[in-house]
Amino acid sequence: MYQPAISINGVGQSGHTQSDPPRTHMAIGFSGNEHLIEFNEIHHVCQESNDAGAIYTAVAIGPCTALLSGIIFSIISTASK
Repeated sequence: MYQPAISINGVGQSGHTQSDPPRTHMAIGFSGNEHLIEFNEIHHVCQESNDAGAIYTAVAIGPCTALLSGIIFSIISTASK
């Protein structure tokens, strides 16, 4: 089940200045356009999934879809067996 720390939908939303808690799947999920996602620290995500990403969008990235800036990534991994 998708349960990102930040979930953004619609038009012109923002998600910023957070240290996201550990997630088994993704940290940020978004759809829509003209979003601002900045100054987030993403860590300990994708720990229990082989099909996941730290940031996930359900749409193709195109002009004016979203601006991502100042995001710090650490300890991003995939499940291993």
